[in-house]
Amino acid sequence: MDSKIVYCSDEKYRRELESLQNSVREKLNQPFSNDDFEKAESSLKEAQSFFARAVTSTALPECRKYSGATVIVLENSLAMLNKTYFKKSSKRIYEELSEMKKRPSDLTNLIEAVISANEIEDIKSSLCTLMEKCTATFDEAKKSLECEKQKAADVLPGAYEEMFSNWRNKMHLAASTGNRHLAYTSLVNFTGMAEELYGMTDIALYNGMQAYNPDDLNETAQKFDSLLDSFLEEYKKAGIKPKRYPDIDAFANDYLA
Repeated sequence: MDSKIVYCSDEKYRRELESLQNSVREKLNQPFSNDDFEKAESSLKEAQSFFARAVTSTALPECRKYSGATVIVLENSLAMLNKTYFKKSSKRIYEELSEMKKRPSDLTNLIEAVISANEIEDIKSSLCTLMEKCTATFDEAKKSLECEKQKAADVLPGAYEEMFSNWRNKMHLAASTGNRHLAYTSLVNFTGMAEELYGMTDIALYNGMQAYNPDDLNETAQKFDSLLDSFLEEYKKAGIKPKRYPDIDAFANDYLA
């Protein structure tokens, strides 16, 4: 982007390069958007993948390798979050990171803690702190974006019914059989759907994991029923009536109509 061309065999190549540079500058000068955030978040997910390899490593060299990859990709992710690119050499990367507005306040110290550690557990601990704070930075950036919400009446129809049919009976089956895995994964999936709906329209955020008690699955099932009842209130606010069927034949007939 900022290099000075000292030789060009044909001016058409210079024009092509300048056209690409101008295109990039135009994009960089546009306001930070949801699309920009999604691209930066994609890079963050790559860093999280390396992070997982680092914290599950049992050998020091391997842990250092994946920790280093985590650091490098995190730095690139933050550059994308700030809608910029590194203009100076890698020798001065701390200088450029410190100039970014969206970053952990102690970013360079967090990185130094990772790359200065001598013991594998110290590397993992420092890396966890770095990842935690960088992820928090992304969460704050996401909150600051103005996302146009859809009307609940347009988004929610069918959601309660899907939640009920997908997970309600599973939760009570898990309680009666002591199946923690069934209860746990059902709540994870419920929470994922609830978070997706929360991002689309103005409703409360329902976290199913708050209901989970591995020592009392009956209590867990009851709390899940309470979550469903609470979600049903969103239907009432939006003027939506839940669909209920006396038997499976009635449901099939309505579904196929």
